[in-house]
Amino acid sequence: MRRSGQNKTKKRYVIVGNGVAGVMAAETIRSIDPKGQINIISDESVHFYSRCFLPHYIQGLLPKEGLSLRNPLSYQEQRIILNLAERILGMDLKRQLLVSRTGKRWHYDLLLLAMGAKPISIKGPHSHSNRILTLRTLKDADNILKTLRDVKRILIVGGGMIGTKLTHAFQQLGFSCHLLVQSDRLLSQSLDKEASSIYKNLFGKVGVPISCHVKIKEILVWPKTGKILGVMTEEGEKIQGDLIVICKGVMPDLDLFANTSLETKRGICVNNRMATNFPNVFAAGDVAEKGEFFQQASSLIAIWPEAAEQGCVAGANMAGKNSLFIGSIPRNTFNLFNLPCISAGIFDASKEGDHFDSIEYKKGVLYIKLVFRDECLVGFILIGNIIHNAGLLLASIREKVPLRNIKDYLLDIILQGDIEPPKHETFL
Repeated sequence: MRRSGQNKTKKRYVIVGNGVAGVMAAETIRSIDPKGQINIISDESVHFYSRCFLPHYIQGLLPKEGLSLRNPLSYQEQRIILNLAERILGMDLKRQLLVSRTGKRWHYDLLLLAMGAKPISIKGPHSHSNRILTLRTLKDADNILKTLRDVKRILIVGGGMIGTKLTHAFQQLGFSCHLLVQSDRLLSQSLDKEASSIYKNLFGKVGVPISCHVKIKEILVWPKTGKILGVMTEEGEKIQGDLIVICKGVMPDLDLFANTSLETKRGICVNNRMATNFPNVFAAGDVAEKGEFFQQASSLIAIWPEAAEQGCVAGANMAGKNSLFIGSIPRNTFNLFNLPCISAGIFDASKEGDHFDSIEYKKGVLYIKLVFRDECLVGFILIGNIIHNAGLLLASIREKVPLRNIKDYLLDIILQGDIEPPKHETFL
């Protein structure tokens, strides 16, 4: 007689996307299910690497191999089958089947969609010029490096994290550049006006102009050659540049799901288990639309730590555990001009209502802002050599720790650098 369980087949896990969400999901699955078959499918031809450091690679601070976060051996050791340069073009949710551009097919028992997002570009005449580029992948970074060989002036469109880091990289390389921002300030999704002005002033000191409230009306080219000359804004201003890099953020590419019953809005809709409306299909990372930490409404928050956590949650649930994602807390970490910054949560109390207030401190380029809702910390900005305190502040937000007794002294504690881990008898 056969022992119970001997006739059970291995589960077939398929993960579309070799970014942080996909890799963390695969490794989580393997830690729970040592026998299941795991396939990762990626449309890129390289192993898992850090997109966050692509500006550093362009600047020459990191070699290409320094971007890599997993090598072939790490996949082999965990018996994860990696399928590179395979773009999924067909999807049959009923038959549980995926088909790639090369005709390769994968049947799955459980599927994770973690293919990330595509960069937002500009539309109109000349928008497909080889002098109008985006930065999302390592291939994009290599294209930029090739183009830099005969560039005189670079226009960077978009004042978010990638656009700002890339502008800094170009400046450090000695290029003349101009950053064009549609919103009212630099890094508007990460910093308030006071913090933003600190970095804008630093760019100004090294001769990099930053123009805000800019909307591009037209790409300017030589009529005969099509060579890029710059842009014209909606106000009629002409801004010169012979290379334009678009850094206006990303949006999930949902074309694959257009003829399926998968529920989508701006991204793939998921619950707090990272499951879609199909019980054996999950989504994580930039492609997933999920709930925020501070409100019930779903949103797209394309940041690395959230994608990693979502991948772990999705992987655990795919392997039979019960894991919940508590919601996204927007946060960013960067270092420009040797001035580090971390921001997290809600950082503009003036927009939130009567129950919000903030404490601020500024001395030179050192800046602290703490935002509270009632007695709980809900956001902060730290600029300067004080960012080591960020982890404990973030933990206080996640745990919703009342700071009633030390709220007025928190600035002093941060400046002294001696925050202790939260203890209920101290904070309550």
